[in-house]
Amino acid sequence: MDASAYLVKQGWLGTGHSLDTSGRGIKRPLLISHKQDQLGLGKRKAAHTADDQWWMRAFDESLKNIGTGKESTLSQVREKGINRGGLYGFFVKGEGLAGTVENSESEGSGKESDRSTNKGGVGGEITPPTSASESDIVAKSTDDGPTMAKSKKGNKRKRESEDDGTNNDTKKQKQDVSTTLTKQTVLGTLSSDQIAKINSIVRLVQKQVSHTIKANEKKSLYGPYLAPGSERQKGKVFDDPLNPGKKIAYKSAKIQRQSNMRRAKEGVMKEKIVGLLLKGDIPNPERWTKDEALANWKKISRALEDIEKAEKSIRKQSKEEKKNAKREAAAQQRRLAKEKKEADQQLALELERAAQQSAIAAKLAKKSPEDRAKYEARAAAKGQTLDEYILRRLAKKDAKHAEKTAKQEAELAPEALFFVDTTGDPTLPPPPPPAYTPLPDGTCPLDPMIWEGRIVKTLPKPVREARRKYLEQLRNERKLRAGKAIDTGPSRSEVKIAELQRVTREVLKEQGIKKRATKEQQTNAKREARKRIRVEKREDLIAKGKGKMKWGGGKGSSGRERLKDFSTVE
Repeated sequence: MDASAYLVKQGWLGTGHSLDTSGRGIKRPLLISHKQDQLGLGKRKAAHTADDQWWMRAFDESLKNIGTGKESTLSQVREKGINRGGLYGFFVKGEGLAGTVENSESEGSGKESDRSTNKGGVGGEITPPTSASESDIVAKSTDDGPTMAKSKKGNKRKRESEDDGTNNDTKKQKQDVSTTLTKQTVLGTLSSDQIAKINSIVRLVQKQVSHTIKANEKKSLYGPYLAPGSERQKGKVFDDPLNPGKKIAYKSAKIQRQSNMRRAKEGVMKEKIVGLLLKGDIPNPERWTKDEALANWKKISRALEDIEKAEKSIRKQSKEEKKNAKREAAAQQRRLAKEKKEADQQLALELERAAQQSAIAAKLAKKSPEDRAKYEARAAAKGQTLDEYILRRLAKKDAKHAEKTAKQEAELAPEALFFVDTTGDPTLPPPPPPAYTPLPDGTCPLDPMIWEGRIVKTLPKPVREARRKYLEQLRNERKLRAGKAIDTGPSRSEVKIAELQRVTREVLKEQGIKKRATKEQQTNAKREARKRIRVEKREDLIAKGKGKMKWGGGKGSSGRERLKDFSTVE
């Protein structure tokens, strides 16, 4: 097949043009290799002959499962439909064959045996179905006969639901009640606005009651109250203020106090709600007096809970409706955008076809009858129509003209400018590490050319050590020229490390650990040693009058408690 000729007939402009109308596709053909098991195209696999015997495997599987109670592939296809079984679904139901395997259920009752002898079978015995087709035949021919175990369970579950009177209608009714905009309670039938108003009043009352209960708690009206803070940390047992001479545990006092608070809160809440009910802020359709309202408080509290749940369901329903509306608006917007895009593409295609027709008509108008006859002959030789042939010639001419124009523009363009990047690009990879020849002992030579122009933090450790030694030599030379003494003792970091090790040994010795300290013990000792060194340093500064005492607190104790043993602090 001549693919180029076929595509040109379909409207393709030819080589150098993509297949889509916008020019975004590929413009050159792609060669794709196709290989199947090293056999190439058109060759079938070696197992193809065995794969055609699917019907034989289906019969073998059904015969193996006879009498075992397992479901074969064919029975699953009959249950779940033809779409789940592939070729197995094309089996046709046939007549059931009588078997010789006894069914254990036939020994259960005399009625079933009578029915089995009347309805069919050999010797009054019921044989299990060997396929899904037989089970369907048995189920249709017998009204009360035994069927498959799965169908029995389903029928039993269905009968139990019918006996209990539970069906889907009651569930649907409960769901409708929870999502309605009105609520039927002992306080009357309330609309969504009334529900919101009542809930706002109840929330305000709850806030006031909680504030009152907390204020009374601090006054020890509901039991001994121990303020949180350092007093509670002194011990779990303290003197009972209500019963002098007795001790009481903090936890038991807290449990009793919270229990009394809950009862007091319920009582205050009851009084306030009943007062609002009598004032008319909360509906009172039953015309209850104060005593009647207090007697029916359980009904009122349950109604308030139902009203709160109704408001939550209404709020959830409105939120869901807003979400659905937003989703539908977005879908409508996408649909309109898609329709607009398709309309624009169709219009562009029509305009392109009209331009092509006008170009073809203009080209033919300039040609004489002899040239037109030559064009028709050439088009027929290539298997194209006259219009396709002319479009192909115009496309080639435009391509050559575009190539020539680009070449001319490149020749007439000025020479390219040369730019120097002084800022740099942060996305570029970092420079390679400095290269140097190590000394016989493996160290880096003291040559400043190795690290000059580089960031110190990016240098490797041997180069940084060489740079430190080089700078130290320069400092010593300057000191000698100035007549100053050179420091030959340990460095400040070495002094700090030695001091830390000394104080750590002292801490371990105080704790009774002289040898073989664990890692955790060493860590704790180092932490304590650092604290002591900081405190000693602060003491020296205060004694010299160069530092200030900080009273900032830390975890576990305040600054005053940590410094209470210092003789320099009054």
